[in-house]
Amino acid sequence: MLNKYILFVIVLFGCSNNSSKSNESNDCFNYPAKVKELKCEEVYDNARFILYNWLGSDDLSGVKYGQMELRYKNILTKEDSVAVFLNFYARDTASKSDSLSIVANGRVVLLKSANKAISAFIYPFANFSDDLDEGDPRLGIKLTDATSKFLKTGNNKVNDCFIQLVRKRDLIE
Repeated sequence: MLNKYILFVIVLFGCSNNSSKSNESNDCFNYPAKVKELKCEEVYDNARFILYNWLGSDDLSGVKYGQMELRYKNILTKEDSVAVFLNFYARDTASKSDSLSIVANGRVVLLKSANKAISAFIYPFANFSDDLDEGDPRLGIKLTDATSKFLKTGNNKVNDCFIQLVRKRDLIE
């Protein structure tokens, strides 16, 4: 439990703000330089998929996570462990502008050699934080029932990168 709080503190204070605008180009697989440098493209894709799959159908202030933009913040490695830090952004519905605001921090820790997730954490600013521990099926590569239903609704507001990550795994057509 103490480790989770330490990682939480790292997410909030320890990571430099290396926000990448790679998702703004609508190219889901245009990787941040540090991800390419560490040869962690597949790990990075899995981290994004895990957060979208786990939270995609969940609502935060009237917007589903699966509709939000997920942007790179940082990636840290130590031996075989890789921690990927990402931020969820949503359109500001109160404003008439098309601006995005950060609404949640996320972190996924994976073992690089096995490309297997061992934990995930979400800190939404308007709600309670939550986490997944090793062995939780939502850390895997199968769609959750709730996310599968969300994607099948045909809602054209689903984030394009989320759909691309699901298609990459041949989970939908």
